[in-house]
Amino acid sequence: MSCYWMTLLKTHPLDRQRDAHFQNLLSISLENFIMSRLHDLVFQMVCNKHNEDDAQILGLVKELASAGVTADQLGAPEDFAIPLPAAVVELASLDSLNCPVDKLSCLRTTLDLILAELKGAIVDAHSVLSKDSQMPTLMTDDLIPLLVTVIIQAKPLHMASNLYYMENFQWTLSPSDATSFSLVTFKAAIQELLTLKPKELRPRSEKVRRELRLEDLMKVTVEVGQRFERSGERREEIPISPLDRQMERITAMIEASTQDLNDETLHLTEDVDQNKHVTG
Repeated sequence: MSCYWMTLLKTHPLDRQRDAHFQNLLSISLENFIMSRLHDLVFQMVCNKHNEDDAQILGLVKELASAGVTADQLGAPEDFAIPLPAAVVELASLDSLNCPVDKLSCLRTTLDLILAELKGAIVDAHSVLSKDSQMPTLMTDDLIPLLVTVIIQAKPLHMASNLYYMENFQWTLSPSDATSFSLVTFKAAIQELLTLKPKELRPRSEKVRRELRLEDLMKVTVEVGQRFERSGERREEIPISPLDRQMERITAMIEASTQDLNDETLHLTEDVDQNKHVTG
């Protein structure tokens, strides 16, 4: 890599050769090209080396996913235990990437999406309250349980192998780089994951629901209704969290769907009655 880096650099004008940013981009591009060609060979060897670790992590992840573990059971505040679908989809693509730098970028994007989705939910919940209300704060300690939840839902096949591959076959990014820091965060999350025992987890909060049964829906609808006056205005004395806001959205969607179904049924009934009248 060093040999070809110098050869390629000399083909460019002097001002570009002296540009540190261009030198870094050239290093990353060269590493990506070489490692993409070697990926199938090297990554297979890494997977063979860490096969037992991969199987242990995947087995635990599947067990936790089957148990319906939520972020609040792992230590996150219950108000932050909201779905993070964009982060889950991003992490699920990790095994399909070839270059270590691309895999590291996937980790960083996953973390960015967790923060973005959560901050968006916090701002959305705060937007319906008075200006004097205090916005909830996301602490650094809250990130690990949220990340563990995303890992459980994404179910990566070769998590241990990927971490080893990114740590040992990537040379162009500085350890202080934000993308490199993502690797440290994921390693901490995996260490936390491996300490979990499904039967010893704390009970799930009553506010957090993975699915809504009819009884749950009726209860949530009543709770949501209590936050509003008869005029439709929100009661400011009742605090609202991102999780509460999500439940409001779900009940509104169900009510809208039910109304559409009622309208369609009524329309079909009118058509049937009209046809009977014509036939008579």
